[in-house]
Order: sequence, then structure tokens, then C-alpha cells
Amino acid sequence: MLVQTDVIGTKYDSALDRDSAEEILKAKGDEAAAAAAAAKAETDAQKAAALQAKQDAVAAKEAARAKAAEERLQAQQMREEDRRQRELEREEARKAREAAKPTMTDKMLQSAGRSIASSVGRQLGNSLLRGIFGGLIRGR
Repeated sequence: MLVQTDVIGTKYDSALDRDSAEEILKAKGDEAAAAAAAAKAETDAQKAAALQAKQDAVAAKEAARAKAAEERLQAQQMREEDRRQRELEREEARKAREAAKPTMTDKMLQSAGRSIASSVGRQLGNSLLRGIFGGLIRGR
């Protein structure tokens, strides 16, 4: 009864907030936990994205390495093919030189022909010189 007659009694009679302090603190704690979970999920997502990016970079690096190895292999095969081609050309040239070399019979005939031509040329030259000088000397 005293509270009813008091000036401030009406203030305490009306209920302003039905939630207790425990409920308010629990709600704030749940809200903070949810925010932390969301931040952790975002961090985990960022970590997962970073891990995926790292794996993609490693895969790209491996692909580039494999491509470079393939290019080196192709270049090596091209050099090997060029070397084989040059070797075949040299072998063909050697065979052509061997085929163009005179045989022993050809060498003997050539030597005999030179000897005969030299002998005939010498005899003709001597007889011509004798005739010319003989006519000059006799003419005096």
C-alpha cells in the first residue's frame, strides 16, 4: 500500500523491459559468436581461396614446365633429324666422289695417253725447230 501512495511508486509498478540481464547478455554473446563464426567462415573461405590460388599457380607452373620440356624435346628431335639429314647428304656426296674416281684401268690409260702425247709432241717440236733453224743456217 505504501508503494501505491508513494510518488515514485507508479514508476516501479510499470514493467518496462521483460528481458532479464542474463537474457540480454546471452543474446549479445550469441550475436558476438555468430559474428565470430561469420568472420571465421570468411577467413576460412579466404584461406580456401588462397589455397586454391596457390594450387592453381603450382598447376600452371607445372604446365609451363611440361610445355618447356616438350618444346626442348621437339627442338632436340629437330636437331637430331637435321644431323641425320646432313649425315645422309655427306654419305651421298662421298659415294658420288667414290663413283667419280677413276679406276686403275682408267688411270693406266690416262697415263699411257699422256706419255704418247708427250712423246709425239716432243718429236714434232724437234722436227719443226730443226726445219726452221736448218733453213736459216743453210740460207747464209
